[in-house]
Amino acid sequence: MDVDEFWLFLQRSREVTSDPDERLRWLGVHLARSPLSRIVDFQILLNQIRRRSDTYDMWEAANLIFGGDCSTDGFWYFQAWLIGLGRDTFDLVVTDPDNLADVPEVRRLAERSMREWTGEWPEWEALSYVAAGAYEEATGEQEGVYDAMARRGHRDQSDPHPTGLSWSSRNPTEAVRRLPRLSRIFSLGASEPSCSSMRALDPAVTPGITGILACRAFPDPLFGMSTSRGSTSSRAVGRSPWLSTPARRTL
Repeated sequence: MDVDEFWLFLQRSREVTSDPDERLRWLGVHLARSPLSRIVDFQILLNQIRRRSDTYDMWEAANLIFGGDCSTDGFWYFQAWLIGLGRDTFDLVVTDPDNLADVPEVRRLAERSMREWTGEWPEWEALSYVAAGAYEEATGEQEGVYDAMARRGHRDQSDPHPTGLSWSSRNPTEAVRRLPRLSRIFSLGASEPSCSSMRALDPAVTPGITGILACRAFPDPLFGMSTSRGSTSSRAVGRSPWLSTPARRTL
């Protein structure tokens, strides 16, 4: 699988269904039927592509969208969501994160309170694990995809390592200077509950042990420790819908 095939594969899933859960199932099933090398290619390409969005400018754009409360894990899941929007949109926003103001999915969020984002949070955590689930389905090896990546000289990544200069969108002057259009449609001064508190009220996110969130994409939790910006995160892969046993990734 090369980069063009990667994007085409994602686009085909979006043409089949717009529902993120169903897209994941489609991706997982089709990957599991592919040669093992193709499954590994998918994970390597996913990691390489998302690095283009792993910048401080993009993180602050996400902070604006999330009301100033985009954690380390939240930014990681946001990157996957951007990839899920497709190649044209991804290329547009990584060129300039302020172009998020032109993305229809982002504009729809801006038109509503975060209380009304139920089921539409701009994140797609489980995309990071779909290759691991498919590899396990094909081989029975729970962490086989990561071992296969290592044999090819690649390490999996599970947290942001942003590039560029760090700055804060909480500084209104900087936010307007760096993200003028996005700042006009999202304001950190708005009287909104925090992203994390509203996310906890989303019925699509199962409440549980403190700090543990269940991924909406799979019937069982994908455990993810929500961390504040600048901290490290710890996650394990939960059960994919096409697996009979959990595929866990210890990081």
